[in-house]
Amino acid sequence: MEIPKVIFNCIAFIYRNEKINGEMRPFPCGTGFFVGIRSEVDGEGIYIYLVTAKHIIENVRKEDLSIRVDTQKGPIHFMHPGGFNWFSHPDDEDVDVAVTPFTLNNVEFGDKYPSFLSPGIFLNSKNIEDGDIEVGNDVFISGLFSQHDGKFNNLPIIRLGNIAMFPDENEKVSVKWHNAKIDAYLIEARSVGGLSGSPVFFREPYFKVTATGHMSIRPRPKFYLGGLIHGHFVVGVPESDNKDFFSEERYVNEGVAIVVPATKISETLMQDKLKLIRSEKDCEFNREKSASESS
Repeated sequence: MEIPKVIFNCIAFIYRNEKINGEMRPFPCGTGFFVGIRSEVDGEGIYIYLVTAKHIIENVRKEDLSIRVDTQKGPIHFMHPGGFNWFSHPDDEDVDVAVTPFTLNNVEFGDKYPSFLSPGIFLNSKNIEDGDIEVGNDVFISGLFSQHDGKFNNLPIIRLGNIAMFPDENEKVSVKWHNAKIDAYLIEARSVGGLSGSPVFFREPYFKVTATGHMSIRPRPKFYLGGLIHGHFVVGVPESDNKDFFSEERYVNEGVAIVVPATKISETLMQDKLKLIRSEKDCEFNREKSASESS
């Protein structure tokens, strides 16, 4: 599968600082990705947000969290003394999505300037109803492989798979996090801890049978953001008389990952609190622009 380069460029790695042998060191723990929301005033200004899984940041002190982004001089860790200002879903605390406004000013990115995703590629229910995306279609995930995150650059990995199930809206998926039942898609792809928060992309098939029975050919199938990785299902390993036979890993990944739908990301980004903040910044920008033009 051909992976658009923009996908690699929109990925950031999330770290938590831990004290190891008396020294604070960043420990890779998850993935985030950038989304850009256009100004509702002039349509030109872009508000950048980092999107990730809420469970990554939930149990980490704000000041212990950093976001690593590639630059011209190598990867750097963005940190805030008081921590990032995270926003979660406005109506449901069990939606595993967290977003934070992210400023990329005054950094020498050069040709490594991060890209961002537009809400225009977010998968929605109509795409599924119309058959644009169906069970069995190709999937890929891009995110952190915590065993090899990269010393000189962020090194996102790609994992491929297919859509395994679109549960009915009344059939929520049970997860251990919060002991909750959540809206989710299921995909046939292996997920590991560092991939939590990674964007998941669904691809249209090259061939599709239309409602009239004709064959439609797509030379360049469209990609949709299906959502982000919440986690995966595991099965317990039974005890053995020869305990050395098994490694310390007591659970086997079943190969089915859980995806928080892109609609939940959209609802989080378009909540009233964030709309108000964007509106206030638009007004401030317009005042400064008017003052500059009149001087």
